[in-house]
Amino acid sequence: MLIGFSHHHDNKGGAETTPRADQYRPLTDYFDAPCVTKTINGARVRVDRDPVPEILHGRADVLRRQIAALPYQRKYRVAVLSFEETDIDVTGFNKGDPRLRGQVDQSLRLFFEAVWPGIPTDARPMPYVTTHTHTGRVEVNIAHPRAVYPAGRAYSHN
Repeated sequence: MLIGFSHHHDNKGGAETTPRADQYRPLTDYFDAPCVTKTINGARVRVDRDPVPEILHGRADVLRRQIAALPYQRKYRVAVLSFEETDIDVTGFNKGDPRLRGQVDQSLRLFFEAVWPGIPTDARPMPYVTTHTHTGRVEVNIAHPRAVYPAGRAYSHN
């Protein structure tokens, strides 16, 4: 498994100075849309995702609202857990094999412990987690606000 972090941390969504949750729709659409447009070899190409992405944790609308509410310059973080084809059988995973699902769940638990070390679970933001298996391997996409919420107040967290 490889873990990668995106350099993207905010998309201003236009010239407006007040962020709104809808400005972050492209982020969540990339995570869960059945098709996307990508630039491949300099050309814009429509990529149909079959099977469509599966939402493992969170809700897109909650993530967008959490991000829009943050006053920080770097509002969110995006990561991917990319498994080798031989690590997790895609067909079995998509059919719901409990052992394979458990491996992904355990990987996510360890990832979240590394991202929020020592932060109580009730002070962590709700991540948005989806899968992309149309690539022939299991890719787990994670987006979360760059904040923690001890005592109900947002604090920047890098």
